Amino acid sequence: MKIFISGEVQSEVGNVYRIAMLKIEQVFNAHLAEHRFGSGLVKIAYIAIIRRIDTPTFDEVKKYRTREHSAEFRLKILFKDCLFADTAEMTRLVAASLHRAITLLKDMRIPDFDCDAFESEFLALAKSENWLN
Repeated sequence: MKIFISGEVQSEVGNVYRIAMLKIEQVFNAHLAEHRFGSGLVKIAYIAIIRRIDTPTFDEVKKYRTREHSAEFRLKILFKDCLFADTAEMTRLVAASLHRAITLLKDMRIPDFDCDAFESEFLALAKSENWLN
C-alpha cells in the first residue's frame, strides 16, 4: 500500500501545504510498509484542493479503479482555514481531509480490503504524530 499526496493549491498557502504534505506522505508510507490490509487497494492518490475561489473546474472527485487497485480523491480544504495556518495547523487540516478520504473508501465497497483496519491504523498514527486529536 502506498499513498501519493499532491494538491491544486493557491500560491499563498503553497509552501506551508508542501511541507505538511511531504511530512504526512513520508511518515504514512513508512508506516504502511509494515501493514497489510488486503490486495484490493494498493495505491491511494490524494489531491487537496485549496482555492481562493470555488469553481466547477476544481470539483471533488472520488474514484476507485478496479484494474489498478487504486483510489483517487480530490477533496477541498477551505482556503480561509489555510491562509494563516502554520505547518502544524496545515498538517492537521490535511490529515483531517485525508481521514475523510479514508472514510469515503468504505462507500466504494472495495473487494479484499479491510477499510476498518486501515482507518484504525491511520487514526492511531495520526494521533501519535499529533496530526489529529
